[in-house]
Amino acid sequence: VSSRIKELANSSFELYQNGLGYNNLLFMSAVLGDMAIEKGGIYHNLLLIEEPEAHLCINNIRLMSSFLRVFASKNKSVQLFYSTHNAELINKMDLKNVVIVHEGNAFSLLQELEEEERDYLTKNPNLDLFKLFFSKKCILFEGISEEMLIRSYLDSKNELSDIELISFHKGYTKIIEIWKKVNSGTSNKLGIIRDYDYQDNAKKDHDKYDDGKTICVRTTDEKTLEPEIVKTGDNYTILKDKYGETLGWKDMSSDEMQKAWQNAKALDMLTICKDIESGDLPDLEMPKHIKDVL
Repeated sequence: VSSRIKELANSSFELYQNGLGYNNLLFMSAVLGDMAIEKGGIYHNLLLIEEPEAHLCINNIRLMSSFLRVFASKNKSVQLFYSTHNAELINKMDLKNVVIVHEGNAFSLLQELEEEERDYLTKNPNLDLFKLFFSKKCILFEGISEEMLIRSYLDSKNELSDIELISFHKGYTKIIEIWKKVNSGTSNKLGIIRDYDYQDNAKKDHDKYDDGKTICVRTTDEKTLEPEIVKTGDNYTILKDKYGETLGWKDMSSDEMQKAWQNAKALDMLTICKDIESGDLPDLEMPKHIKDVL
């Protein structure tokens, strides 16, 4: 960025020839640089930035995010505040500095979560706090099989296209508590889809958050998802007739199919979900715990 600023300063290049995003990047870079060049010292101790991601492409958002972090780490006498709608500008390694603002209320993750709980969020892959807390309809689920099944079903139903899906390794009760605070007084809804895994206490801990209005928590009756699908309605016959030859289920009983599918996991699920999305399995029924959430 610094070399690009120098290049522009020493040429007849007109800034209007850039897009809004690139000029925004240059402007913020110049301001941050200017704050640090007064004989190597800082002459402002507070910097407020509104939506630094404005008009930036994804690569420049990451560049700006990196620039802000380096600036903050090298200039300890400056407090840096920025408001953002882009998760790329949230440092997952430093969630104690994140404040969630919604409907006139603010919730600091430093105060609302213990260190162990913030560490959980940090370790969770691809966490998007905006989708989690601000979506009108959001479903949390555990694994890749659930994601493929639910996403393919949603894609096959236009009326369900406004639902956000986020994968969590396990259900997390503290997240539900924060979600309730952030979404108090709104019409937003949260769904939790869990595997039983023979953990009665965990099921009870999550079930208590089901209020029948804004939060719906459902857990499989069986250990995991696949047996639930096979045992629902006429699914066993439908799956056996369509995939008996290709997936080796032709001569299997219902119990045998359940076990075989659990062992194959994502590979067989992908084959089936492609057909769900394309409309080739119109009679396949979603398990009750997923239908309840939807």
